[in-house]
Amino acid sequence: MKCFNHPDKDAVGMCNCRKFLCHECCHPESSVGVVCGPECKAKAERVLKISEEVSEVPGMVNRVNQEAKRRQKRLAIVFAVINVLTILMAISLGFLVSRITARLK
Repeated sequence: MKCFNHPDKDAVGMCNCRKFLCHECCHPESSVGVVCGPECKAKAERVLKISEEVSEVPGMVNRVNQEAKRRQKRLAIVFAVINVLTILMAISLGFLVSRITARLK
């Protein structure tokens, strides 16, 4: 393959934008690989940053799911307590009504 900018020279690398480059045109950047210039370096850095952010999403989703499960368990306990209290109130109210009706007779 020949260099994109110098068709007479052999390519020794490929930019992130897929251009083949000779030794003179290659600008090795440790964080983003070989780039053909500052514009491609900036684009590659943006892509790298986005890919790092995207790789964090599954962890965030797991944390949200775990928190939702914890809240669901707490709500289940609250509703169970409310149901027990309602049943106890119904029983005591029934007991009181039966005593009052017994006195009225």
